[in-house]
Amino acid sequence: MKTICFTNTGYRYRLGSQVFRTLSLTLSEGHVYGLLGENGVGKSTLMKLAAGVLIPTAGSVTIEGHEASRREESAMAKLFYLPEEFSLPALSLDTYCRVTSPFYPTFSAEAYELCCKELDVVRDVRLDKLSMGQRKRALLAFAFATGAQWLLLDEPTNGLDVAAKEAFRRLVARYADEGRSVVISTHSVREIDSLVDHLIILDRKGVVLDASIAEIGTRLRFGRFSAEEHSKWHEEPLFAESTLAGTTGVTVNHSDEESAVDIEMLFMASLRSTERLRALFNTKNE
Repeated sequence: MKTICFTNTGYRYRLGSQVFRTLSLTLSEGHVYGLLGENGVGKSTLMKLAAGVLIPTAGSVTIEGHEASRREESAMAKLFYLPEEFSLPALSLDTYCRVTSPFYPTFSAEAYELCCKELDVVRDVRLDKLSMGQRKRALLAFAFATGAQWLLLDEPTNGLDVAAKEAFRRLVARYADEGRSVVISTHSVREIDSLVDHLIILDRKGVVLDASIAEIGTRLRFGRFSAEEHSKWHEEPLFAESTLAGTTGVTVNHSDEESAVDIEMLFMASLRSTERLRALFNTKNE
């Protein structure tokens, strides 16, 4: 199976604090992962370690068996990393594509044309002269066209308008349907609610939750509930808020029926009931 593996991975910035100590995590092919967590917990660091931009200070990170930090050509050709902030050369997108695409054996000119059309990309203006949103659309079009097994996207919808965000969601769904994997780190939780099939939530101790949407819906219940329901089970909700329609939130699912997952509520539950969530999903951090 094609995987990216973090094995007892640690990372400490030279002048900063420890980000990870012994993080263990496996990403598998054919999934759309949502990567969530508060600022500073290491979401971007995790992506940079996978892309070989950073070298772990403990443990290892491998891409399909290759050490990511060695940045071997065969491994890097399988991965495209789009950071939240980036600079681009004084080239048009078509020229950038012509120069860069040979590094990706799976690059498709047909997919490139389709992605540029879907995202309404400006192709004949120098990339460094484009607005942030235009540059983001341009690099996303190229990223999808690479056909890389792994797309690591850090806040990919920042700067995109509504139409471009909708096009982005269509392209992600199509990409994963072809057996490849996309990892999306974002604060815009609502924008990935119907897109991801697996969630990873981090905090400063490591992994809070690492589970498929199906598993989450089986173990947790989302939506309205009454005080009587919880007195029956002698437990507090993991997250609750009062609305005009009553009390809504996240509770343990005691029924045999799978619940529709609300990622925003789940993220709030991860902040309010972190250790309970770890216990429910048997998440272990050394």
